Amino acid sequence: MLNKEQIKKSFSKAAITYDKASDFQKETGRRLVDMILSDTASEDMILDIGMGTGSITQELAGTLNRRIYGCDLSWGMVSFAKKNTNGLFISQADMEELPYKTGAFDIIFSNITYQWAHDAKPAFLEIKRILKNGGRFYFSILIKDSLKELYETVKGIAKKDQRMDFLPSGESIKSEFTESGLKIAWCEEKTLKKYYDSSLALLKTLKRAGAGKILDGNVFKMGQRRLFFEMLEAYDRNFNEGGKVFANYNVIFGCAKKI
Repeated sequence: MLNKEQIKKSFSKAAITYDKASDFQKETGRRLVDMILSDTASEDMILDIGMGTGSITQELAGTLNRRIYGCDLSWGMVSFAKKNTNGLFISQADMEELPYKTGAFDIIFSNITYQWAHDAKPAFLEIKRILKNGGRFYFSILIKDSLKELYETVKGIAKKDQRMDFLPSGESIKSEFTESGLKIAWCEEKTLKKYYDSSLALLKTLKRAGAGKILDGNVFKMGQRRLFFEMLEAYDRNFNEGGKVFANYNVIFGCAKKI
């Protein structure tokens, strides 16, 4: 199980470097923005859960010319967002215990956040609680077999079955929505391939985006400098296209409604 305090600390430390290292998160976030813009009324109350530095939240608020609510578990992210955005209502909040009134929002969205939940069902029950009847929840969630190239390489070098076991499957996400009483309007799973100058550049990007320490604690635990450099060399050799290394991220996108 993921350590919530570790998640808080990891993302707080990454607040300053996050925006420069989060091309993948920006890509998925802008997909959500496009979905929301096609389904938004002028009076809608909107909340972003797991807003991070607030860059995508601000982008949506600017396009709609209105204030939007946003929250994040990490105080470092919340503090950074308050200093570097305008016109947002920002709070520190846990997705499993949201500080908002029942039925407060017409639209809630969340970008690459709910894979960090200890238990998706109570988190989705909170979504249901604070949505108005007929309200919509737009989401992108990182799912099973993301970064599998990295973990296959670690397994081959460390001779251990190192996997991101905490990542949910697409089917488990859909099941949790159903059990929480939210109806899935639509969803799709996509694999997004991203390229990096080297495997070391990939690891640095993950660290600067806040995930480095979390992955270290849950996956690597290699503990030996020699093995680490062997892993880098193996990754650069086996997952290389045109002089760049690649990593695949599996994401489920969708919209769930409160009926």
